[in-house]
Amino acid sequence: MGTAKLLLPWGDSTVIESVIVAWQKSRVDGVLVVVSPQNEALAATCRTAGATVVVPATPPGDMKASIQAAVAHVLEDASLDRDDCILIAPADMPWLEPATIDGLLAEFGRTPGEIVIPTHKSRRGHPIVLPWSLAEEVRRLGEHETLKTVIERHGARTVACDATVLGDLDTPEDYESARKQFGK
Repeated sequence: MGTAKLLLPWGDSTVIESVIVAWQKSRVDGVLVVVSPQNEALAATCRTAGATVVVPATPPGDMKASIQAAVAHVLEDASLDRDDCILIAPADMPWLEPATIDGLLAEFGRTPGEIVIPTHKSRRGHPIVLPWSLAEEVRRLGEHETLKTVIERHGARTVACDATVLGDLDTPEDYESARKQFGK
């Protein structure tokens, strides 16, 4: 995108602060953000907003590496049990609503142990709800495997949601379009 997109303005704050606030207003127990080692400004903003920041020794090359760094961090928490879950989403979805997150958690609660994926008009989106029992499998994904590999192995239940579960901010045009659409 040519700039630190997560630190771009979004309403009265930044993209990442809006994302963190939405997660904090939901029923999740904690918010974790994976940040590249060289991005101290982003790490500081996330910490100030109340998120747990994971800084891997090597910058994550892709979303898979970020997810694995987060899962490795969470695996250190001995208080989690088999009925818990983790939710995975890109950090550049500032329009995501706490009610959407809570609705996906409620769906997971109806059938614990199943992966839950939000959809809109048959397109899959985020956040993905992953049973805690699959965390180790995600951490150990092979070189040519992705989160999609885990989903294909175990199957997933899809849940119809509004369009806010789709998209992210990959280009300046995406950012400007989203700001107009959401009045930010």
